Amino acid sequence: MRIKLSDFELPGEPGIEGNVVYKAIDFDINSGKNPDNPCSAAYLVCGWREDDGAGVLIHGTKIGQAVMYSWRVPRLLSAPTDKEAGISITKTEFHGVESLEGPYVRLVGCVETEEKPGVKQGFLYEGWLDGSGDWYPISIEGADNTVVKASREGILVCSDESLSDAIYVYSLENHEWKTIHSGYADEWEVDEIIPVEDLYVIRLIHSDGKRSDLSYTSKK
Repeated sequence: MRIKLSDFELPGEPGIEGNVVYKAIDFDINSGKNPDNPCSAAYLVCGWREDDGAGVLIHGTKIGQAVMYSWRVPRLLSAPTDKEAGISITKTEFHGVESLEGPYVRLVGCVETEEKPGVKQGFLYEGWLDGSGDWYPISIEGADNTVVKASREGILVCSDESLSDAIYVYSLENHEWKTIHSGYADEWEVDEIIPVEDLYVIRLIHSDGKRSDLSYTSKK
């Protein structure tokens, strides 16, 4: 997440456009283009389709030259396939996207299954744009629901959907959770994550339009 959610311009304004809910955008670091040049800069946009419950990833430029990938998470809980695990995924939501060198992408979000309707299981994807990479389950310790909302340089920012003021941050390096309290018991989205050495500034947009900054460090 190198672009503010509040500066979202591709493929349209934030929210629902057609039957796709767009949630996050990042500049493609592998494009070798100037991110300030709308005619050449490449972007990654993610969200999901409301009609068939499939996740959506768009790769393209502001001038409309784009490719859309649409799929459901193919594997869950380390199972080889949905069918072998007896899991029927009914909805895949991509909440965050991060461009990685390779060119690869990191996608985060959640899925819902037929076996546990209404329960959200978080996930992390790393690999090619076509979804052929690796999918990992992410679960907040002690929580029924997990939605991974954003990632940046080794941390994941998560919600348990309880509308409490708790923000959960997971370190991919240390494999540890930390809970940060925002002071706002409402719905929120991650506007941007700013890494500064060992410190991360997590900027949130709340449902009432207010904004807050939280600090996170992976140091003990």
